[in-house]
Amino acid sequence: MAKENKKFHFSIFDAIIILALIACVVGIAFRFRFISSDDFDSKITAEFIVPGVMQSTAEQMTKKLTEGTKLYLSTGDKEIGYIVSTTSEKSKVYATDGDGNLQRVEHPENYDVKGVCVLYGTAGESGFLIGGNTLATISEVIYVYSTDIEFSMTLTDVSVSSAK
Repeated sequence: MAKENKKFHFSIFDAIIILALIACVVGIAFRFRFISSDDFDSKITAEFIVPGVMQSTAEQMTKKLTEGTKLYLSTGDKEIGYIVSTTSEKSKVYATDGDGNLQRVEHPENYDVKGVCVLYGTAGESGFLIGGNTLATISEVIYVYSTDIEFSMTLTDVSVSSAK
């Protein structure tokens, strides 16, 4: 019995497959090198509120979110900025008095945590993008975390940052 030697024949389809694989590798490298860069070129100063939390939660947040605490975006785990200051106060709600008039009063149990932070991102045609992908607009809710706490903050004011 004679053994048959099968020879490999290089065809145009093999060349197309090899070129497609090379293009994929180059595309991935390009994305990580140029598009996914964490070197954000702009900063904004933002005021935020975490509304309606219990007193113990408000106390813990103001204790843990001190000046310089780094903030990370919950989706993507990118560092997006740092805390400048935080305070807490009783939540304000609307209630009617004995005469039926609407008044703004303190909530008996809930607190609001308010703060100021500097956020990193890029300035684009549609506005400032926090972390490169979340539009910074008033009333925008952003899900963030620090090393000690995770929370959602609602932006109440956005301005150009002069911070370093």
